[in-house]
Parts: sequence; structure tokens; C-alpha cells
Amino acid sequence: MSDFTSFTNERHDTFSKAWIAGILAFFVASVLSVIIIRHFGEMHVHNLRDKIENIAKENSFYLEKNIDHKMALTYPLAAMIQQDGAVPNFESLGNKLISYNPDIAEIALAPNGVIKQVVPLAGNEKALDFNLFADPQQQAEAFLTRETGKLTLAGPLHLIQGGEGLVGRLPVFTNENKFWGFVIIVMRFPDILNTTSLRNLKKEGYQYTLSRIHPKTNKEQIIISSGTKKLYLPIEQRINIPNGTWTLRIAPIGGWQDKGLLLIESVIAFLFSILVGYSVKQYVELRNYRFSLERLVHKRTAEILETKNQLDTLLDTIPDLIWLKNKAGVYLLCNPMFERFFGAKEEVIIGKSDYEFVEKELAGFFREKDRLAMETDGLSIHEEWITFSYDGHSALLE
Repeated sequence: MSDFTSFTNERHDTFSKAWIAGILAFFVASVLSVIIIRHFGEMHVHNLRDKIENIAKENSFYLEKNIDHKMALTYPLAAMIQQDGAVPNFESLGNKLISYNPDIAEIALAPNGVIKQVVPLAGNEKALDFNLFADPQQQAEAFLTRETGKLTLAGPLHLIQGGEGLVGRLPVFTNENKFWGFVIIVMRFPDILNTTSLRNLKKEGYQYTLSRIHPKTNKEQIIISSGTKKLYLPIEQRINIPNGTWTLRIAPIGGWQDKGLLLIESVIAFLFSILVGYSVKQYVELRNYRFSLERLVHKRTAEILETKNQLDTLLDTIPDLIWLKNKAGVYLLCNPMFERFFGAKEEVIIGKSDYEFVEKELAGFFREKDRLAMETDGLSIHEEWITFSYDGHSALLE
């Protein structure tokens, strides 16, 4: 009876210690999981910010260059006025400039700030005799242009002939430094944005705003926006334009954290913590029961081997090509589907390169894509047409 009691007490003590160890291990694993999830979350945000920053820089560059190109057309017209007092064949010259720049709505000459000539005239008749200095919408920036003597860009504005446009004005002064008037170029808005990919950003999961500080109110004016939702911690990129600066802001629509991925990671971390806690509990329990431990190890080993075999079988049956190369393009391993592509077994493929199995041109194509992936040092996605050697059929793969 005493031995039975001692055995019972020992078993109970072992059971209690195992549970305490398991609980402690669970909490430790939970803390480590939180740290790991946070680390990978920060990496995800960092990579996403880098990507959006590149998108913002690219769009800003093309938009700035496009506006500069259009605004530069005012200089030769101003030079003609300074030399001759007018622009000879203005209608013919203006129409030719517009034919090369379809997003320009009109080109106009405004002596003393009053529009007297405009091309094309059709559709812009209302612009004739329009006094920029008398218009409440444009007079502030018109006076600013005259006073500074610099090329300015206003807008987007609602045009008197209809529609929205960006208005570029270059003040022209005679050789006696007397104010002659303005050379005006009106760019269709938002057509001027066609050189950028801003309109596609929403489809790609990003929201954006393009804004400027209004010279009259000194308040931020939204030029164009992908929606009404406020951007959270956006990437900002400055765009230098004549007489001012625009600001492009881009942010993910769903926020910087992938909530779906975070949920999955949290579930996995919770399950992992339970597994760690349970494993520690089992270890402490089984350490004091050697024979039980041996039986359990044998059983678990068999389960692990079975799982490994199942995973190996799964990899072998995946209907995708899986392979591994070194930097020199030499194969290190492949799966059965890839064997069908080359029409050779893995042991034959290993240690060789593409040039020993496919035509030189296709092998060179593969090698070029390998090189690009190594230079990019990140995920590289492209499409390839390939022909499987085992039956000759072709497929387009990503």
C-alpha cells in the first residue's frame, strides 16, 4: 500500500511539474512568436514602402517631365514676340505644336493680359477677349506672373470654354523691359496625367492624392484623388513645377499591414505556442518515464517519417516545375514534372546546365532570366513558353 501511495504521489508530482513547465514554455513561445511576427511585419512594411516610394518617384518624374515639355513651348513664341512684336503665322504654328502634343487644349496670345489670338479657334471662341486680370479665378496668379516675370502654372481651373485645364503663362517683355502680355498654354486635365500610371494605382491596391498649396488662399488644394478616404501614413513625393510644388501622396488602400496575413500568422503563432508548451510538458513528463518515452519516441518518429513521406509525395506530384540552380546555372535538384520538361531523370539533370538539354537560344533566354533574378536580388516574375520533351506539348508558364 505504501509503495502504491509513493508511486501515486510521484506520478502526481511529475504531472504537476510537467504542466507548470508546459505553461511556462507556452508563454515564452508566445512572446517569441510576437517578436517574430512583429519583425516580419516590419519587414513587410519596409518592403512595401520601398515599392510605393519607387512608384511615387516614377510617376512624379514622368509628370514633371511632361509638364516641363509642354510649358517649354511658350519660350519660342515669346522670343518671336520680343523680336517681331507678334508671332508670324501663329495659327499655323500653333496647330502644328498641338498636333504633336494632343493633351494641349489651346495656345493663346494675350497682349496686356487680354486674349486676342487662340488656336484652335473652334471650341475656344469664348476665350477671345478674356481679361485675365479681371477674372476672379485667375487674376491673382496672372498678377503674380507679371510681377515675378517668371513662367507660372495655375490650376486645375474650370475653363470658360468648358472643361478643366492647367494654365501655363509666360510673361513677355519687350526689349525696353515693357510688359507686352502673356503666352498661354492650356493643358487638358486630367489628360496630362496619361504619361503616368496614377489611374491604374487603385486597381493595384493603392490610393493617392495629388495636391498643391493654392497661391491665393495658401491652403492645400487637392488636384486629383483616387477617392475620398484619408490616406494613412502615405509616401510623399514632391513635384517641382513652375512657380510652385505639387505633392504626390500614395498609400495602400488596406493599410500598411496585411490584416489577412497577420491573422494567419497570429493563428500559426498561437498554435505553435500551444505545440511548444505541450511538447515541453510531454518532455518533462516522459523524461521521468523512460520506457514510456521510448515508446512515444518510436511512435512519434514513425508519424514524422510518415509525414515526411507524405510531403515528399506531395512535392513529387505538384503539377508545377520545381528546380534549384546555383549561380553558374548548374542544376542541383528538380522534381518529376521538371524531368518531363527535359525528358531526363533527376540524376542525369543534376550537375548540368540548360545548354545540355535545350536549344542554345532557349538556354540563353533561361540564363538571362536567371541573371536578372540574381541582379534584382528579389522576386522575379516573367512568362515563358516551353515545350515538354517527353510528349512535345507547349505551355505558357509564369
